[in-house]
Amino acid sequence: MPTSRKWMFAALAISVGINLALAGFMAGRMIEPRFGPPRLDPALAFFPVVRQLPEERRDVLRPIMSAEFGAARPNMRRMIAAQRAINDALTAEPYSEKTLAAALADFRGALLASQEDSHAALVRLANALTQDERNMLAGAMRHGPHPGVPRSGMAGPGMRMHVPVAPPEAPPQ
Repeated sequence: MPTSRKWMFAALAISVGINLALAGFMAGRMIEPRFGPPRLDPALAFFPVVRQLPEERRDVLRPIMSAEFGAARPNMRRMIAAQRAINDALTAEPYSEKTLAAALADFRGALLASQEDSHAALVRLANALTQDERNMLAGAMRHGPHPGVPRSGMAGPGMRMHVPVAPPEAPPQ
């Protein structure tokens, strides 16, 4: 057999091997469920759980959630302003280490305030849930998003998170 044919068969065998390995890797990723890292903010688990509730429960929770979103706006504005200050400090001529450090400290303060308010809001929202719904929330925090949901915990339109618990009981009267 000529040398050029041997090289062609060797290249073909290597190519088939690489393709099989890649296909096996992809199949393994699709078959075995992955659990992401713990959420950075447990309050983010609330939204996918609420989307799974019956419409009548969402109607009850919607005004509470709306009020909490409104209360969060000032913190979000402060974080956006702090991010702009960080960008401005990084691109300033002349560059100032002190200006960047101050901008980062302001961002840290805004982030902490936002987290504290978010956690307090989660407590208020959890007070409006039934025990089964709180169990769903705990499961969402523990297991993270369904593989189809981005790891940040923020589901896009039409994306749902599956939390394996019994359906919620009737709402308290």
